[in-house]
Amino acid sequence: MTRKTRRTWIALAATAIAALGGLAPSTARAENPTLITGAPVPANELAQMLYPLRTRGIVMNNQPVAPTPFGFLIQFEYNSAEVKPESRPYLDEVGKMMRLPQLSGKQVMIVGHADATGGDAYNQRLSEERAKAVGQYLAARHGVSSEQVVTAGRGEAEPINPANPYDAKNRRVQFHPVN
Repeated sequence: MTRKTRRTWIALAATAIAALGGLAPSTARAENPTLITGAPVPANELAQMLYPLRTRGIVMNNQPVAPTPFGFLIQFEYNSAEVKPESRPYLDEVGKMMRLPQLSGKQVMIVGHADATGGDAYNQRLSEERAKAVGQYLAARHGVSSEQVVTAGRGEAEPINPANPYDAKNRRVQFHPVN
C-alpha cells in the first residue's frame, strides 16, 4: 500500500468515525490536523489534502469529505522567527502547492503554534511572528502573493500533544484552507 493510498484510507476512516459519532467531518478535522513528519510531501498531495477535488464519491450525512489541515514541525532559530535551513524543503513544497493551477484564487491560512515554554503573551507573539515569517519565505522564494496567505498565531493554546505541553511537536506551523 502506498503512502498516498494509506492517507486516503485514513481520511475516509476518520470521516466515517466522525459521522458515526454525530460530528460533522469538518469539526473533527479542525481539531485533529495531520502532523506531517519525515520526508516532505509532494505539492500535489498537499493541495489534495487542503482542497479535495469535487468529484462523485462518498458523502456521509450529506457532508462532503472535508479538507485536511496539515502541519509541519518547522524549526526556527532559538527565540526567533528565522526559519532554519533544514525546514525549507517542507516550505518549498507548500510554495509549489500554492502555484498549482487548481489553487489559483485559493487562500491558505498559516497558523503558528508554540509549546508552553515562556509566558502566554510571549508565545502568542512568537507564534504570530513565525507564521508571518513562513508567509514571507513563501513570497520571497516562490512568489506567493500576500493575497494568497492569511497568517495567525495560536501561542500555546492548541497543543497537538496536550498531555505534554512542552513537547516539541507543539512547536509547529499548520496550513488550513480559507476558501
